[in-house]
Amino acid sequence: MNSVETFPLHVSARAVLEGQLMAKYIHAQKLGFEMPGSASGSGSSSSPSSSRVLVTGGASKNQKILQMIADVFNCNVFTLKDTPNSASLGGAYRARDSIRGVDHSPSSSGDEPGEGSSYTHAASPNSQLHTQVYLPLMQKYSTLEQRIANE
Repeated sequence: MNSVETFPLHVSARAVLEGQLMAKYIHAQKLGFEMPGSASGSGSSSSPSSSRVLVTGGASKNQKILQMIADVFNCNVFTLKDTPNSASLGGAYRARDSIRGVDHSPSSSGDEPGEGSSYTHAASPNSQLHTQVYLPLMQKYSTLEQRIANE
């Protein structure tokens, strides 16, 4: 097995972020979420146009991170418009969604990203990058994770 002693800092930082995002994708998939662009996803319901990620907090201000999220998850990414303390609001959304159960459909209160909402479309996925780069890496990541869990 080949190993690398060090990477340049910018490569290491990106690798950490990508690794965390791929882990979230894999774990969400294992929990039964239908992930866009995955082998287990079902066509149109998992296409980038019908899936989304809402990013809050500090990451929502960084366009490169938003694009990375869109590419790894193969879906559109939205942020909140002019919302201070958006990380707290993101936590509140998660609490609301968990009270609702596994159905993550938007409520009738108008919280669906779209025209006239408080959300801003921040990034669109590069589906080719997702398919050619991230899916193979996630397969390797998942295999390594399983190997470690079995030790």
